[in-house]
Amino acid sequence: MRPEHVDPVLHHFDGVFVGGSTKWKPRTAFYWVQFAHMRDLPCHIGRISGRRRTRWAKSIGADSIDSCVPLWSADNRRNMLEGLTDPVELVIPPSFEEAA
Repeated sequence: MRPEHVDPVLHHFDGVFVGGSTKWKPRTAFYWVQFAHMRDLPCHIGRISGRRRTRWAKSIGADSIDSCVPLWSADNRRNMLEGLTDPVELVIPPSFEEAA
């Protein structure tokens, strides 16, 4: 799926959800976040786990994430919370065409 496939029907929705494989999401989510924000919509990234992925989602400007990983142990919960509070820098990946 590409932004030009979503744009014509986006007016029916209240935001953009980024799902997909753990290989595809990191390559394209930055562009989905930008796409949503340019249309004044929030962008949610599904199935994020661990401190590194939480920091990554925060660094690309995701408005929200979800994960069941923090429920599995106190260490997982601590790692996710630390990922949310860690300072991050925005890292811009290659173009959407190169990323996808």
